[in-house]
Amino acid sequence: SACVTEQPCVRPENFDLAAYWAQSMVEFKQALPDYAVMVRAAPEVVARLHNPGRFARIIQRYPADADGWIQLEMQLDVEENACEYLLGFGAQVEILAPPTLREKVVQQAQSIVALYA
Repeated sequence: SACVTEQPCVRPENFDLAAYWAQSMVEFKQALPDYAVMVRAAPEVVARLHNPGRFARIIQRYPADADGWIQLEMQLDVEENACEYLLGFGAQVEILAPPTLREKVVQQAQSIVALYA
């Protein structure tokens, strides 16, 4: 909400709101978290991997390999969210890079197995 106040406001001389807004949007986008991931995915889940609500984007899609799986370059926000998100696809997604994410997923999977053992 907004309300009118009695406090004066003086716009700086030569202020260009459109230019300021355009630059502000560029700076905002550059400051967003950016976590690159390479995965290999079963064809039936590829369409579900792009999820704007989870900040998961497919940047590059490569042709299917001999098993029919598709290699994808993806962009997520941070490692923790990437781990949680990709782990949700179970054995239908294999993380190829970065190795630290792959290790984190293995650790999480082992924890899940231990919990249910």
